[in-house]
Amino acid sequence: MQAHNVPTEQEVIIVFIINSYIFTMCFYTYILLCSDNSFYVGHTSNLQERVKNHQNGAASIYTKKRRPVKLVYFEKFDSKENAINREKQLKGWSKIKKINLIKFGHPFHYLNK
Repeated sequence: MQAHNVPTEQEVIIVFIINSYIFTMCFYTYILLCSDNSFYVGHTSNLQERVKNHQNGAASIYTKKRRPVKLVYFEKFDSKENAINREKQLKGWSKIKKINLIKFGHPFHYLNK
């Protein structure tokens, strides 16, 4: 045992790797436009792979029947919980509110005259 519990170089490297992974882990809430013009809202930790799975029919029964799909919007989060909460919020929104979010970055869009 080393004096004063000074970590070894190997322990420092391991902690650095773990912390780097934790801080780079991110989650996404996303909206897909389906071939029938409906929207699908979901969350994932790997957006590119998840969209690919939707396109291949392997991610969701809903999108499998409505392919092809197109990623039209996403938000990035630091925690899975926040991504899930946002997904639930978006799922409760009307279609027009989702369209405004996608087009204008905000659920409410007012035209200035």
